[in-house]
Amino acid sequence: MTDKKTTPNFENAFKAIDPKTLFPFFNSDVFGEWFRSQGFDDLNPITIMQMHQDRLTALAQANEAAMSFYRVQLERQAKLFDGVIRATWAGLEKSDLSGSAEATKQNLEHYKAATDKAVELMRRYSEETATAAQNAYQKVSAEIEASVRDHRKS
Repeated sequence: MTDKKTTPNFENAFKAIDPKTLFPFFNSDVFGEWFRSQGFDDLNPITIMQMHQDRLTALAQANEAAMSFYRVQLERQAKLFDGVIRATWAGLEKSDLSGSAEATKQNLEHYKAATDKAVELMRRYSEETATAAQNAYQKVSAEIEASVRDHRKS
């Protein structure tokens, strides 16, 4: 063990606040160019705040559309579940528990019919979900694009 203490090296810490490395980050030309690329001619704080307000409004509308979509999906899922359960019970109610070969054959036919109905319900649900999701996406995308386009015109 040694009593020699090492001297801390602050060179890297000082580089973080060195004007040569710090000021290029705050390059006003680059910063201004970014605003111009967003459709602004100058750095008007009111215009910038309005842009962000419009984007927040569009985001809130998108969230509302998403909530509505999920609500409809939950209702569809409950309806699907109810339909599958009803088809299953209908198949079970027709079951013949006598154990004969003919009863077993009929039971299998009833179960197959119930399964086919459940699969058809799930297929239809899947198609409706895909269509609803596409419609919601197109609606939200159009609203956001319109909001940004309207803002850039003003």
